[in-house]
Amino acid sequence: MIKDKTKRVANRPSIRRWLKRISWGILVVICAMLGGSAISNLLFSARSDVLNHLTDLDKARVAEVFHLRRALGDSIWAGWADANIPVILYNEEYAFLIGISNPAWGWRTVPQNFPRGGSWELVPDDSIDGKEYYRQRLADESASPQAFTVRVGEVWAASMTTKDWTTIKMGNEIRDGFPSVIRPFVPYRLIARVFVGLAMNTDAYICAIGHECFHAFQGMVAPNRLASAESTFAHLGKRYPWNDPSFNGTWNAELNALADALVAKDEKLTIELSRKFLSLRRARRLSAHLDSALVNLERLREWEEGLGKYTELALWKRAGANSAYRPVSALRSDPDFGGYKGFGHQWAQEMLTLRFQSHGDDIRFYYGGMAQAFLLDRLLPTWRLRVLQGDVHLENLLNEAVTLRGT
Repeated sequence: MIKDKTKRVANRPSIRRWLKRISWGILVVICAMLGGSAISNLLFSARSDVLNHLTDLDKARVAEVFHLRRALGDSIWAGWADANIPVILYNEEYAFLIGISNPAWGWRTVPQNFPRGGSWELVPDDSIDGKEYYRQRLADESASPQAFTVRVGEVWAASMTTKDWTTIKMGNEIRDGFPSVIRPFVPYRLIARVFVGLAMNTDAYICAIGHECFHAFQGMVAPNRLASAESTFAHLGKRYPWNDPSFNGTWNAELNALADALVAKDEKLTIELSRKFLSLRRARRLSAHLDSALVNLERLREWEEGLGKYTELALWKRAGANSAYRPVSALRSDPDFGGYKGFGHQWAQEMLTLRFQSHGDDIRFYYGGMAQAFLLDRLLPTWRLRVLQGDVHLENLLNEAVTLRGT
């Protein structure tokens, strides 16, 4: 017994040495990770490499936006292919206007109609597909057009960040969310690049501009309804029970019913699950005592942003499925462009996202409206001829579809 005790005492210095080595090793690893994070923030750009004109890849991407809409736009929305919809791309210092000649001064916000910006000037010694484009310097980052639709004179235009600035801007936002003491050690630029790389390759970016082009089209064919969707959300959004756990739980059940209906192969099951969604929606609104104004907010937001999300994905789906479609040749030099062949993978991600969009913000309306639209493609193929006319709601069209299919 005494011998064993003596042995244990003798071993204590050895144990302490090992613990000390492990502690130093952990400290070295932590320091290496912090150093690596700091270095990653230095390696990735804090600003766009080119500011006062569009890069060759920027020009290829925006050319593809026009080409894609002209080729496939009418297969989604009648009249969209030939609609005159310029595009504004902007970075942290400049806004660029493509697809219009002799533009009016600045732009106007939608729906407030506030004047913004200043005079457009031709970008010297540059063109896109042989056509001139315009620019103006932004007073500051807050003065940039939003990712939505704006009006240039009487013309509805789509507006979006450049792809490079999208990544950099996200990195800056991630950085600003951390206390200043630890910012140098958080790999915010790397996080942004990884996140954008997973969520938005060039295929997704082009289709996202298509989303904004659709908002411009909504403004052209249903300006009052688009204005109502925006103003209703602005005025009533604070009254909406965004963070009520019970309310969000029932929202989650609705979105899961929509996801189940979309992945169902059997039409009878699709109809049954669509009915389940409609029933859950009625029960949620009744249980939460949602008044008619907030019900209208939901319907309008799904009409506005749900259809935008649907358009974004429908463009991608059609481009990938159409063997005759050829993207603009300049995109061959973009290593981030997949020729729209990755839609199946993207769709799987969107279905996963659909199931978890019931908390905290209005992204639930993007996904709920999108899901109803794709169900209507299967159950009521003529729905797109009606949804932009009058006071037509997606949920009412879906109810009509399952009623007709059930008889």
